[in-house]
Amino acid sequence: MADYVFQSEFKNVEMSEACEALTQRRRDLGKSRPGWLVNMALAIIAAGAVVLYKSAITLEQAIIIALLLILIGLVAFGTVSSKKAQTAMHNAPIRVGPTKIRFSPEGYHMEHPGVTSLTRWSHIPDVIATPHGLIIVHSDYEYYPVEAKAFRDETEMEAVANQIKIWIAAAQTADADS
Repeated sequence: MADYVFQSEFKNVEMSEACEALTQRRRDLGKSRPGWLVNMALAIIAAGAVVLYKSAITLEQAIIIALLLILIGLVAFGTVSSKKAQTAMHNAPIRVGPTKIRFSPEGYHMEHPGVTSLTRWSHIPDVIATPHGLIIVHSDYEYYPVEAKAFRDETEMEAVANQIKIWIAAAQTADADS
């Protein structure tokens, strides 16, 4: 089988779509965070806030104020943290500029000014084809994207994704045999 060679730029991949694809994969595999842990933490924080405010206002008012403050704080923290992490990842030197990507039975080779790497298929759990690009999944929260415009069309991207899945399965079988 011939190698596939593409050129892509990280900045051309829609990060929110890639993250959504990983989130959907985690849901499909049943690896989402348990909601009860988050709810328990919020209940404990709310109870602590109620105790602090109980002396000045009624219990119902304290609960409402505490829950609103917690909600506002969590939304603000999540938004700022997410934007900061995405900006840092997007602007990392390894992701700026064109990258040559070659898929072979051995793994995927990435060449970028200053960096040349090979990631073997035995260390890749999955690949996801989305309308915005090919997502090479490194873990439930890590990925390497190849922009959609690197491919001639969606059919070629799907064919490459299917070939990669075959190589991943073969690598996992080889690891199990050894």
